[in-house]
Amino acid sequence: ASARIYCQAVFFLLLALLAYARFAQAAAGVPRRGWFYWLAVLAFAASLLTYPLALAVPVLLVLLDAYPLRRFNSGRAGWWDATARRLWLEKLPFALLVVAVLVVTLWARAHATGLWEPPKSLKEFGLAARLMQAFYIWAYYVWKPWWPTDLSPVYTTLVSFDPGDWPFVLSAALVVGLSGWLFWQRRRWPGLWALWLCHLAFLVPVLGLTEHPHYPSDRYGYFVNILWSVALAAGLFGLRARSGLRAAAACSRVAARSTSPSAIAASAPASNPSSAASGYSQRPSGPRSSRIAASSPPSRASRTRRRCISPPAARRARRARRRAAPAGARAGRNPRP
Repeated sequence: ASARIYCQAVFFLLLALLAYARFAQAAAGVPRRGWFYWLAVLAFAASLLTYPLALAVPVLLVLLDAYPLRRFNSGRAGWWDATARRLWLEKLPFALLVVAVLVVTLWARAHATGLWEPPKSLKEFGLAARLMQAFYIWAYYVWKPWWPTDLSPVYTTLVSFDPGDWPFVLSAALVVGLSGWLFWQRRRWPGLWALWLCHLAFLVPVLGLTEHPHYPSDRYGYFVNILWSVALAAGLFGLRARSGLRAAAACSRVAARSTSPSAIAASAPASNPSSAASGYSQRPSGPRSSRIAASSPPSRASRTRRRCISPPAARRARRARRRAAPAGARAGRNPRP
């Protein structure tokens, strides 16, 4: 049930994606840039020859070029201009490999002998049953990684089923509803839309459209479940970026308040009793006042100021307070005759 050959196919596939990302991110004219491209082609061919699991890689590469690499120009015309035609030509070797492997696989499936049975006809396995089975497989690998209960080497749900049963109806509603909602929100969350399309495309070879009975195995999720890891990593990175932006905004506000003239004047110490008329408060002195100051916790503003202000900003604020303190003290004294 572990199917180590799937792990080997996924290894070559990840190597192909890494090489393609290096090729796409390298600037034109960089030495050895073409090596990454042909390394991606060879690694993809090795993955298909190991096991034809990643037949949807050309679709994945197009989605990568659209988002997050953004190699296509914006607008509808950006899919067919000169830059887009060059990008479409880059996918041609990958598409030719997929077509060759697909033709050989379908021919071998149609002429199966021995342990393998020939494909079922439409009378034996109708279109409605095939479609509901596909919806079930698509939905199965959405919820199963998050609810891994009743695990088994072989799942017999699809051995004999009614397409109108509630698990299949709910699966169809989930896939159709989620697809429509993500398509509607594709401009707001393009990453989720791209990941969902990859999820649908990569499960096409394991939908069991040419065989009955079909068994949804856990090993089919070796690659498609990586998409959930990508989604989680992107979500955590986005939350971290948002929290960092909020912290930077808070620091800038605190720094602006601490270096403003009003904040400097308010924090300047008083030097004589007459300073109360000029807006300064005389701090109490003595043992009791020192005990009160030691026991009282610092205010939230002071803690935020100490945490957020950078050392140069803090030094500038201290120098400004020193310069402002004598002037404030002189403002409360009577001028000499």
